[in-house]
Amino acid sequence: MRILILGGSAGQRGGVEAFCARAKQAIEQLSPDVVEHQNTDTAFLSLRKLPGLARGFYRLARQRRRPPDCVWLQYSNLPDLFYLPWAKLLGFKVLVTPHLGANWRSQSNPMLRTLSQRLLGLSDRLGLLSHTQETELAFPPDVPRSYLRTFLAACVISGEHAPRRPEQKPLRLAHVSRLSEGKGTFHFVEVCRLLRDRGIPFTATIAGGADRATLERLDAAIEASGLGAHIEMVGSLAEPDYARLLASTDILVHLSTVDSYPLIVIEAIACAAFPICIDLPGAAYMVGTYAGHVVPEQNCVTETADFITRTPLAELRCGMEKAMRHARADYGWSACVASLDAVVRETVEEAPGERVAAC
Repeated sequence: MRILILGGSAGQRGGVEAFCARAKQAIEQLSPDVVEHQNTDTAFLSLRKLPGLARGFYRLARQRRRPPDCVWLQYSNLPDLFYLPWAKLLGFKVLVTPHLGANWRSQSNPMLRTLSQRLLGLSDRLGLLSHTQETELAFPPDVPRSYLRTFLAACVISGEHAPRRPEQKPLRLAHVSRLSEGKGTFHFVEVCRLLRDRGIPFTATIAGGADRATLERLDAAIEASGLGAHIEMVGSLAEPDYARLLASTDILVHLSTVDSYPLIVIEAIACAAFPICIDLPGAAYMVGTYAGHVVPEQNCVTETADFITRTPLAELRCGMEKAMRHARADYGWSACVASLDAVVRETVEEAPGERVAAC
């Protein structure tokens, strides 16, 4: 069965782009002729970028020369859903997987939330990454839903980067993300400031890319806090490099207010790094299933610093090896591809008139 993965934007290195690349790689390992990938190029869409969107529509139309059995659309922002009516007009079956949370604009704005829900009503099936998305996002009631497994980096689940953490202090902290306010990057700096002021010995690493304005603000925040000797900024890392970083990290601090189902949290657990997250449904589900700690969004910086201050390192590490093995088993690529294959077959083989209310 031929699948076209539709999603992500050229020049971006975010979660959805990583997801598309990993899904394609995983499927190719089993059936190299059944998968293609096309960017939607909808990130930060503006009038200047509309020609790129039009080219994406044209590329999708050319797929009719050798039609895919299923178009698997990755929904990370509202413009991604503009492809839905076009794909249906072209006669394609469309499976949609959301990659956003309740705090994203297309969900928090009532008018955009209604528009998103109506566009999703054109899809043949929704492939959700977590049951928690049911409580966060607005879905049309008559579109059937199934559940998929997210794709982690191969070097994370393979075990090639075994945890390497010396018993002695200082504590090793990390923040790995596309750097921004919403992803919790500036919260991380504040957590480091509180720990420094309390005399807690630590080193910290910030990994990820950002636009120039954000990087300048971040540099200024680190300098103003006097944390230059504590925080190392390493920029965007290739997957093997950030897997090595996670394997040498004691605590991943991911105080994001926008991630519905943050890949980096599962990846941290799969590298035996203890995650601390804001108590949002997806992150809370990961922590509850495997290991970690959640803090309330209000006062998240103080709550995080308090937890790190009062919790011995040995207690944080206790159980992380077991959680690591559990996560790697659940998200092995063979299991993920088998899950996807079942959902794609449900999407393609659904008979006309079979659409019923989701269970």
